[in-house]
Amino acid sequence: MVVAVVAAVVVVAGSAITAVIGAVAAESFAVELVAVEVTSDVPAPAPKLSVPPELAVVASELGQAWAQNYVHALRGQEREIVGAWPGTLREARRHVLARVKQKLEPELLDQLARLTNLAARRGWESVSEPDLES
Repeated sequence: MVVAVVAAVVVVAGSAITAVIGAVAAESFAVELVAVEVTSDVPAPAPKLSVPPELAVVASELGQAWAQNYVHALRGQEREIVGAWPGTLREARRHVLARVKQKLEPELLDQLARLTNLAARRGWESVSEPDLES
């Protein structure tokens, strides 16, 4: 007997996944539905950490000032502003820690460092030229 799968439907409920597969037996043209339940140990995604608005503003200001200072220093050395943002997340964390004078949970510090770095990158990209050598 030859069996061909003609349809598959997957239903997710909680951590269980039910797959309903329609199969046709070639000799009798009968359709048989088979339900298979598979459980998954994949954890749900972690909730996003929310950053207090006042700290998000501080991170954005820090990033903008960081980029401006970097650009100013390079221009003072008569160097070109070329290529991708040269700053790192480690540097961004140091900027956040120097500015925010309260104890920060590691997850919040990481989020603020990312926001700072993104703001700095935007500021850099607004004045930088593409690196034609890369």
